[in-house]
Amino acid sequence: MIEYDEDLGDYDYRSIPTDEHINDSYVPFAAFATAYARARLLQNVKEVMVQYGKDAVMHCDTDSVIYRGEPCEGIDYGDHLGTWGLESTPNYIIEGGFKRYMELDRFPIESMDDLVGMACAGVPQKWDYEHHYPIGMWVELLDCPQRLLEDGYTLGNKHYRIESPWLRKLYQRYGADPDDVNTLKLMPKKVPGGVILEGRQHRLNDNLVWRFRR
Repeated sequence: MIEYDEDLGDYDYRSIPTDEHINDSYVPFAAFATAYARARLLQNVKEVMVQYGKDAVMHCDTDSVIYRGEPCEGIDYGDHLGTWGLESTPNYIIEGGFKRYMELDRFPIESMDDLVGMACAGVPQKWDYEHHYPIGMWVELLDCPQRLLEDGYTLGNKHYRIESPWLRKLYQRYGADPDDVNTLKLMPKKVPGGVILEGRQHRLNDNLVWRFRR
């Protein structure tokens, strides 16, 4: 099992004290599951490349492969354990890096219905209380999807002005002001007596940070 070591200042492995914890704490089980999932992912990437060429693969994540082409003959699609689902078939994809993409039925966007799917690590996808229009940080990306391609772009503005006509009309339809949108991300901050939510910005960054203990 893994416990925090005060002398080391980090987590480290410890022997399992009793037999009753073996099934819950046997590290090789977790390691095998992770390794097997990644092997399956790479196998599916390989199958896409064999059928459609190496340039067909646009993006892959822990449990998904985004590529150009029809369903791949070498991938086992289905809805039961061990198979892969065909999640979506968008007409356009804006791919900006690790965990950063937008799938669209139409581009430029003309309504929220054009958005098939989206991922942007660190950017929450929130709606107003009635779920009528998007709010918060991802509004800036919906307003201009090409921002996903800008490494170093900083999201978050207390008084953001929406530019795209379709998103302005959506806000106006429900009585919201498209010229004054708070796109800061609310994060909890400890203060004397409790916790408050503080608005913060988020910087799009392509760099992956690896942490090693020597």
